[in-house]
Amino acid sequence: MSCILQQTTTILLPVIECSAPSRIIILLSDAHLSASPEGILFDSINDKSALGSFNRYGQSKLANILFTSHWQRVWKERMFWRIQCIMVSFINTQGISNINPADNSFANWLALVAGKFLAPYIAKSPETASLIPLYVATSPEIREKNYRDQYFVPVSKLGSPSKQAQDKALRDKLWTFSEASVNKALQN
Repeated sequence: MSCILQQTTTILLPVIECSAPSRIIILLSDAHLSASPEGILFDSINDKSALGSFNRYGQSKLANILFTSHWQRVWKERMFWRIQCIMVSFINTQGISNINPADNSFANWLALVAGKFLAPYIAKSPETASLIPLYVATSPEIREKNYRDQYFVPVSKLGSPSKQAQDKALRDKLWTFSEASVNKALQN
């Protein structure tokens, strides 16, 4: 999961803190809505047959939101900003064509059809999609309004993630799971 990589970011906190005021921007997508009803399937997290590829991607995006929320809660007294940022979820890039056609889940099939046939007509260009992170990284308004742990939607408006993404118990369970996974990997 990509949140495991973010867990290792804690090693960089002294550098980030010395660079204050700093902004940490996590790029997300609406794909977090495609996570399983349970949110994150911790018991089968490495089992590729437990979820279709698009649902696994959604689970990963949900984990990123939860992880960032935990970060903000734990380190809120520090003088740097952490902002959740949603990237336009349907961007016309080569990633759209990397969906596995052998995956028979409905969500994967829908993503495959949308990517192959609709992307040229309705997907955002990478240039347009880059406006949100550019705004969050550079706008003085972020500091002036003291935005922390916010979720931005196109183009540069405050939004709200799913109820799962706001689940505090799931957030805390993910942190514990991620921390244990990183510690185990470091011991090997």
